[in-house]
Amino acid sequence: MLTWAGSSSFGYEGLPGQDTIIFFGRMGRRQVSSQQYVELFSHFRGRTVDLGTSRTSPPPGSVGAWLKQHVTKTAIASYLGPILVEAGWASRTDAPSEIRFAERVTACCCGGTFCGVQDRSGTRAGCACGGCVSCGGNGGNGHDA
Repeated sequence: MLTWAGSSSFGYEGLPGQDTIIFFGRMGRRQVSSQQYVELFSHFRGRTVDLGTSRTSPPPGSVGAWLKQHVTKTAIASYLGPILVEAGWASRTDAPSEIRFAERVTACCCGGTFCGVQDRSGTRAGCACGGCVSCGGNGGNGHDA
């Protein structure tokens, strides 16, 4: 897969919502956990922001800045952006540095972790991040399936 700028390639194993290992360079590898995906999506859900691919100083409020604070000091936004787009969690905008996060995702971004709220039929429902299509994005708050 190509980086956000399309200037080099990288690989990865896993999917957003699951533990993912990103492989880059000769020996580089970083993991993004399922919980970190939940936190990332919860933070940026429905927003258009700068991806923040700078290796040294991603802009405040960018995905890169968030990743440096919550996941790893290694700059991985240029890898994670394309992964999120491919999975349907985000899309590119006309601005080359921007990414638009979806309001909801087509699979549970918690990797199947449910908050335990029950719908009328007694089925467990309610995605912990609040952005899951399968529970209507209510995150267990007033879920009415």
